[in-house]
Amino acid sequence: MSQDALSAASAQEQLLELHGALRDARTVGELLARACALVRRECGFSRSVILGISGEHLTADGIDPLEDPASDLLRRTVLASPIPLRGWNEESVLLRGEAQRARRTEARSVVAEALRLKRYVLAPLVPESAPVALLVVDRTDPVDEAAAAEVRRFAAMTAIALEQAVLRARMGEITAELRFLSGSVLGLVGEMADTPIAIPSQGRHGPVFSALAPNAAPGLRDPGGDELLTPREHEVAQLLTQGRSNRQIAEELHLSPDTVKGNVAAIMRKLDASNRAAAAARYIAATRPEGG
Repeated sequence: MSQDALSAASAQEQLLELHGALRDARTVGELLARACALVRRECGFSRSVILGISGEHLTADGIDPLEDPASDLLRRTVLASPIPLRGWNEESVLLRGEAQRARRTEARSVVAEALRLKRYVLAPLVPESAPVALLVVDRTDPVDEAAAAEVRRFAAMTAIALEQAVLRARMGEITAELRFLSGSVLGLVGEMADTPIAIPSQGRHGPVFSALAPNAAPGLRDPGGDELLTPREHEVAQLLTQGRSNRQIAEELHLSPDTVKGNVAAIMRKLDASNRAAAAARYIAATRPEGG
């Protein structure tokens, strides 16, 4: 194998190793922090930071603290004072995808001014079709085009890892919601099948499922003598008195969080309670056995 082929194979192996290190990050913030450490080590720079794009500002909100103190000082500086992108500057040209123009332009760099950079490289992270962040590196030695090209390649690799991390997070959220939805459907089917049918009392409309719960408490009946809460609302109220959150109640009863939120709102309204704690207290008082 020729020397060029060996060099290419070595470079490819190095890229795969770097991508694996980024892919193993547990969160996006950790991934960005790892990328900052790796670009310093692999591309030969003394400081590095990744700044997110938020409207017309560069911010450091989404990145974890950096292990290198000098780099973390850059992060904390931008965290305290986001950098505005308004007007004509090197960053706005670069983030519009005009890399060649950015290298030729005489426009000032707002990042270099804010962070007092001397010999630096800026490279956008573009995971899909639009840039979401800017990789910033600097050092005391001069930066040639080969070093700048290495930083841009590293930024492209980081963007791919970032896209994969965000997609994994989205899939996890969707999977969790689907589990809640499927559990909610099963719970509703069970409620429809198990709740006894009764003729609604005069003046009542809607479904003909009985509103009478087993062992109904006298303190939870309306003026007409009917049970104030539905069987499902009794179940939710009982868990409410145990200090459970909506999410915990949803998991316990196989309902969606939105369904539980609606049940809690109905309980508060029917018990004339202004908050969850008051509703729980009134439910306990109304269902307490006589002499208890």
